[in-house]
Amino acid sequence: TLSQFVFSILASSFLNAAMLSNIWCNSQSKLSKKDLLEALSRHIDDRSLAILDKDDEDRMVDTMVDAFIKDPLFRWFANVPEANAEREQELAIDLCKWMFPGTLKHNVSGRLGVALGAQLEDEELQSDGKASSLTPDTGLAGAIAITPSGCDSPSDLDWFFYIVRNGVPPCYYKKGFGPFAKKRLESSFVLDDKRRAIMKSHEKHLYLLQVGVRKRLQGKGIGGKLLRALCSTADSLGVPVYLETESIENES
Repeated sequence: TLSQFVFSILASSFLNAAMLSNIWCNSQSKLSKKDLLEALSRHIDDRSLAILDKDDEDRMVDTMVDAFIKDPLFRWFANVPEANAEREQELAIDLCKWMFPGTLKHNVSGRLGVALGAQLEDEELQSDGKASSLTPDTGLAGAIAITPSGCDSPSDLDWFFYIVRNGVPPCYYKKGFGPFAKKRLESSFVLDDKRRAIMKSHEKHLYLLQVGVRKRLQGKGIGGKLLRALCSTADSLGVPVYLETESIENES
């Protein structure tokens, strides 16, 4: 099963006609990184917000792991049996720690998009609750990853080399995950195809890849600040924003 997983990613890298457009951003007739960055920079009107760079990758990953610890989608991926319920959070964190660097690094580095972060502003926020020992406080309250339509998600080849460097997902070798965890994780790649099909008539658009705020800081308007910057940017560019969510509560 493990060899099939690695082989399927490698094979699809060479069989997928869209692979080359994934490796480099193709802004012809689509929205470029340059246009996104310029517009976003004009709409950052809060001193706590800043565009992140590759040096912020670990901070962003830690923040997103903290934000998604109890996310129903990642618990669904983990498929932890009821008999192992006490380990559900631990296993979900392991899965997030494997996935997020692979999905977010290209936005934080600026290669395939942009990442915007919200810094902890004052002592009240910094002392409000305690950081988890599993997700240390990094001074980053929340973050958002945005991909312009001129770019795309990490390619199959990106994922292949990511696995070579970082190993396979923990559900392939660590005990405690459910019997469907591998298949559920592999099925997540269909979301890219769905997005391309849905947004085919919108050549210029923004893909809100991920947005998250640390659990202890949620409900304080941090996510709103990040989303307002995104929406103002999209309005100024005259483009729609695409977001995937599994929760009706997240729709607005």
